[in-house]
Order: sequence, then structure tokens, then C-alpha cells
Amino acid sequence: ALSYVLKPVTAAELVETLTEARGKLDERKEEDRVKSRYLGSLGFFKGQILMQLALGNLTEEVFQEKCKEYGIVFEGERYCAVAAYPKGQLPELALPEILEWVGSASADALAFEGADRNLVIFVRGCNNKRLSEEARKLCQELAGYVNQRFQRQFCCFIGNCVPNLLEIDISYQKALGLKEFMYLEKETYLYEWEF
Repeated sequence: ALSYVLKPVTAAELVETLTEARGKLDERKEEDRVKSRYLGSLGFFKGQILMQLALGNLTEEVFQEKCKEYGIVFEGERYCAVAAYPKGQLPELALPEILEWVGSASADALAFEGADRNLVIFVRGCNNKRLSEEARKLCQELAGYVNQRFQRQFCCFIGNCVPNLLEIDISYQKALGLKEFMYLEKETYLYEWEF
């Protein structure tokens, strides 16, 4: 709370009160700036945690702790990973826009930037068949969106289904194993690990 001034006021009291008010306002401004930077970086930190999960570098305890810390809630019965790569260079700010699009396109998808400026998507579902269909549909819509918005092809590689999010690294490795096909066929944008 700020001090207030009663009449009559002396110049010294007024200066002291105004100096105090300015100091408090500067503190609030700095707190808001720090908070804004933190919130702006939150997506990056979440992506880093999820990438470590995709690479199999997290224990269950650490992952649970990080989920609480960063507000990651993504529970399901089955999961698969999608590694998506553009054919050609994307504009500088395209990837954040694509990440936002994926988040709005499906409540069953969790997208983040991969280690080599690609897109990684975790998809959840209730069984293998429905999960495979959901991942395929999302990838088709994603490829259409990227083609329309950025005039680029986007190749999606869908890994196998796994029963536990902590096993998503297996699915991610299978998805990455399909990447070699991106350079063989020119028209196809969707590659799926056979279940």
C-alpha cells in the first residue's frame, strides 16, 4: 500500500511520498516483466521436457515432477508419437503458428518443437485403431494447413502405439525410422509404422 498525504503538505513530504510511489510502481513493473518473460518461456520449457521424454531421458519420478511444475496434463489409454518435417525451409515464425494450430485442431494432441526445428506431436487415444485414425487425420489436416498457409509440403511420420506415455520414446524412434522415406517418394506426406 502506498502512503497518502494530508493537507497541508510540505514539499519534502510530497517528494518523499511521490518517490515512494514511483519505487513501488517500478517494483511492480519489474515483477510484471519477469512474469511475462517466464510465461513467454513456459512453452519452450514444456517443449524441452517433452523432447527429453521423446528421447527416453526422463525417469517417471522426474517426469511427474516436471508435469506438475509446468502444468502438463496429458492422460490417455494409448499414445503415439508423430515426427513432422517440412519439405523445404519454413518462414521464421511459421513453427510457433503451426504449434498453435495443432493445439486448436485437436484436444488429443500435444505438439512442441523438436530438436532439429521439426514438429513433434504426441497423440493420445483409447485404443490402437482409434489412435491410428486420429493421428492419420491430424497429419492430413496438418499437411493441408501447412500447404495452404505456407505453400510447403509437410511430411508426417507416425510411430507405433504404446500403452504408457513414459514409453513414447519407442514410438518416437519408430517415427524417426520412417524419415528416410521422405526423400524417396515425392508425393506422399504421410508415413505410418505398421501396427
